[in-house]
Amino acid sequence: MRSVLKDTVCFRPIGVVEKGLGENADRYGYIGVIRIYEEYAEGLRGLEEYSHIYILWVMHRAGAPSTTVSPRILGGRRVGVFSTRSPRRPNPIGLTLAELVSVKPPRLYLKGLDAWTGSPVLDIKPYTSLDAIAGHREPAEATDYWRKRRNKICKQAPWLLLCREQG
Repeated sequence: MRSVLKDTVCFRPIGVVEKGLGENADRYGYIGVIRIYEEYAEGLRGLEEYSHIYILWVMHRAGAPSTTVSPRILGGRRVGVFSTRSPRRPNPIGLTLAELVSVKPPRLYLKGLDAWTGSPVLDIKPYTSLDAIAGHREPAEATDYWRKRRNKICKQAPWLLLCREQG
């Protein structure tokens, strides 16, 4: 089968992050705002029925791409970029799962939005029961990193699975 998408893929943003994560900000400690462009605002109909949504966005402030990185969450251990959430990717596409606080077309108000102000938004998808995963696996360093920050995170985002686990 011949590939249709060989060299370049172009996307048109459907909106922009109006109030995003600032420098040194806590992603769960504020309400982020996304403005959907008028021609796509009708697509928000019914979204308010969901508690959480995925946002696909462009990490427009990401540094130069790299195939390996040393993330803080893994204690600085050097790993491949695809095993991290580093913005220094070949295609700097961000994926965020955020709590939908309210829908006031053309704006969405969200908790947990980690996109930067001015970031182009490519798509929005609802979080459904099919997305819930029990017994996921991750490196021990990542588990330790999140558990050490559990109390702070859970005060602001009690809906996270991390906050429902014992200990």
